[in-house]
Amino acid sequence: MIVHRITILASLALAAITLAMPSAGNDGIGESITGKAEILGTDMIAINQQLIFLFGVDAPEERQPCFDENGKMWNCAVAAGKTLLDLVGDFDVTCMRMAPDWRRRMYGVCTANNKTINEEMIRAGMAMMIREETLDYESAENEARTAPRGLWRGAFDKPWLFRLTVSGQNQPLRKPAKVPAPVSIR
Repeated sequence: MIVHRITILASLALAAITLAMPSAGNDGIGESITGKAEILGTDMIAINQQLIFLFGVDAPEERQPCFDENGKMWNCAVAAGKTLLDLVGDFDVTCMRMAPDWRRRMYGVCTANNKTINEEMIRAGMAMMIREETLDYESAENEARTAPRGLWRGAFDKPWLFRLTVSGQNQPLRKPAKVPAPVSIR
């Protein structure tokens, strides 16, 4: 009788611990973080020291040449950074984890001031959609391309191709998040 009672208590304790632990199967997907954002790059921020890549977004790199409609070179990375800074502003930013990353980085969809930062960067033409991650920003990218806005006003290398050229490697420096198929965030 006592052994049976201990077995039941041990089983209940194990169940409680298991429920309290984050699921290893989802790698924190769906978890969110909120706070003031620090701009770390054209498609990267930090909240409470958590590095966050904007999920589904690839923006131009520092020193990446872009050309306007007249063929004049302009600093598209600075413009992309300013766009990101304007979207973040002094608002609280909330980012939801969309994909796991073994380096403890977060691939997130971020919102501030009732706007999805990821989508607005693409709509402004200051970033491209990473199709391997999501197709949800396709209409925003088409809108920017048709207008044309930002990068689409002239000629530019896709950010991932520019990084390959600069690195001299045949592997991209930022690989898309590992998702089984493009993820819908809507």
